[in-house]
Amino acid sequence: MMKNAHGLTAFLAIIVLVSISFSAFQARASSWHDVETWDMGIHAVGWHNVEQWDMNATTPYYPYTYTFLGAFSEQTGLLIGNATVTVYSPFLSPFSVTVNGSATVNLQYMPTYFQIQLGYNFSRYYTPVYPTETIYVFQPESPYTTYYVGITDFLGMRNATVESYVSLNGTTFTVERRPFTLNNKIPFTLTEFTQYGFRVRCQQGTYDFGSWITGDPSLLISFTVSPANFPFQTITYGNLSISVVRCNDTWVEILYADFGNETVSVTVQMYYRGNSVLTLLWTDSELTLSGYTYNWYDADRYVDYVADVTVVHSVHGTLHWAFPLPDPQVIGGLDLSIFGVFPFESRQFVGFVLVMFLFACFAVKEAHVGLLLSIGLAAFLTYIEWLALSWTAISICLCLAVLWALSRRRVQ
Repeated sequence: MMKNAHGLTAFLAIIVLVSISFSAFQARASSWHDVETWDMGIHAVGWHNVEQWDMNATTPYYPYTYTFLGAFSEQTGLLIGNATVTVYSPFLSPFSVTVNGSATVNLQYMPTYFQIQLGYNFSRYYTPVYPTETIYVFQPESPYTTYYVGITDFLGMRNATVESYVSLNGTTFTVERRPFTLNNKIPFTLTEFTQYGFRVRCQQGTYDFGSWITGDPSLLISFTVSPANFPFQTITYGNLSISVVRCNDTWVEILYADFGNETVSVTVQMYYRGNSVLTLLWTDSELTLSGYTYNWYDADRYVDYVADVTVVHSVHGTLHWAFPLPDPQVIGGLDLSIFGVFPFESRQFVGFVLVMFLFACFAVKEAHVGLLLSIGLAAFLTYIEWLALSWTAISICLCLAVLWALSRRRVQ
């Protein structure tokens, strides 16, 4: 009887120890958010048949992280309140989060799209293209409605999305991103009579269509994509796509995608090219399986760069590319693309009209004087980048105009 009492006491002691251990384990585990696997050992005291128990608990892995910031006013850029975002994923039921300043969503699988709910039964939609993104939620100014964007594709874009964006304090923010569809009518929620920008992202790269002022919602906003819009900075190799584009004088965008999820790492080195000598400016490296994106906004105007990209791939081994990034020769002047598509660079139109108007102000007898002054004006407009003319061509025209003026003077 005494032996049975000792056995019962030992068994109860084991139960107490296990309960205490589980309580301690649960208390510690509640604060371990970054641990994927937990191990716990329970040592029995007085139970000679058990020396150690091992328990494993595995938490799910969330490789897709999306941070929402907002809601911001589309006119002022100031924080104005909260917004409701509904997440649609192929393996989950739709669920909503409230963005009041910021909110983060962690997912096991790539989501299909996010629905940003606006007032008056309108919504904006954002299609993610990267495993990790920061998404700015903007509230459009009233009145807003649905506009349709049509893109004529002469390139054969792959995995393309179309974005609308706004510019605030010199920075562009994507407000909506939709997948490119063959029916050529992509809906966007936009404020009436407001300037927006549009661009397309695809496996071949990124192309910015520029600004557009919304007008009659019944009119289709039309753009055209051709091979000329995507120069050699985009390379496709099997399931791999890499694009390094100098979007303007200060912005360089680097996009890498591996649709087979077999990449080990991506390393980018940016070089400054001066007097045929390359000088390393910075290096960025990331361990990734499916994609890599990097936006560099600190490039200097009138400076040429070279981007060196190295990819370590589990199948293809080490891959290496070098992309020259010359100064894009940005043209100044008034951007008239908001009035439609021009057969030439719209920023040159005002400069061209000024030169022609000055030349037309002179009669036939003073044509040589008008020609000299017009060439001088063209040189000035080229200097301030309102015209994109070669200085060699300007110099030759000036010499010919001077010779013509001298010959006319001799005849007179």
